[in-house]
Amino acid sequence: MLAIFHAIKADATGGKGRGKVEGSADIYSAIATLASLRLLVKLGPGNAIDSLEGGARYRVAVGWEVVRGVARSVGVEVEDYLAE
Repeated sequence: MLAIFHAIKADATGGKGRGKVEGSADIYSAIATLASLRLLVKLGPGNAIDSLEGGARYRVAVGWEVVRGVARSVGVEVEDYLAE
């Protein structure tokens, strides 16, 4: 998710989005919140309490309309970032 975030940020800023991201702690907090709301489901063996443990993998647990709505709410057309 962070790789996707950084790619979209770099694209939106014309490649100038590399480097330190202000508010990165908010990103980690958002991931933990999405996991606690069960909008993201943690994959893999074991379910450690810390949803931000290293190497954690997640699956999106919401439909396409929710994804599109969230993306549009922050000014991103998610269709621009899909590949077949």
